[in-house]
Amino acid sequence: MLLVAKVDALSNTSESETFHTVLADIVSATVQRENASEKLTNGEMKLLTTSLKTIATVLPPQLVINESILDSFFDSVGNIIDNNNSDTWQSEPESTSAVQLVSAVDQISETLSENLQPGDIRNIKKANIALQAQTLAESKIVYPDENVDIEWLNTANSKIELQPQAFDDVTDQVVATAVVYRNLSGILPNTYSKSADAVTSEKNKINGPILCNDDTV
Repeated sequence: MLLVAKVDALSNTSESETFHTVLADIVSATVQRENASEKLTNGEMKLLTTSLKTIATVLPPQLVINESILDSFFDSVGNIIDNNNSDTWQSEPESTSAVQLVSAVDQISETLSENLQPGDIRNIKKANIALQAQTLAESKIVYPDENVDIEWLNTANSKIELQPQAFDDVTDQVVATAVVYRNLSGILPNTYSKSADAVTSEKNKINGPILCNDDTV
């Protein structure tokens, strides 16, 4: 079955093994290709980013917290935004694929943060993207901190710091989620709009900034 048919068949009632299979296909399709003639095309990029957006939308909460599924999802994202594909990104007539990709990551991150248990911390560190989601405790949150073991993340020029005192009036659990991209040069559009329907006034939800390290190696 072709990838597009597998993705179209997914729903929030699909088995975990089905999601594993589809994500494995996407990882395989996005691995770095040494032959220039075999690099991802604009059409493939659109298909793959749309597929990830669909998966992020239909993936049920109990599977979003599945480490293997998360790992494969972010492997795919990291492969797609690798510098190896920079020519394809820069040749895109529009920014549809970029918006789909960032939206997919945002959707997964949001669902993950909504389903963390008190005291939970989730760390995902890939060659081109990293994520941390954790519940706010008594100590401040700094991300990335000095203990990260990936060089590009350890030398990132941007950090997020949250002090627990800032949420003294919040009675619900506070979850902080941060996503760091190694390099989005030539990938993201100059502007990004989000519909008014997506705006929330919840004080305990931090739809945090996207951190972009300026490493272009």
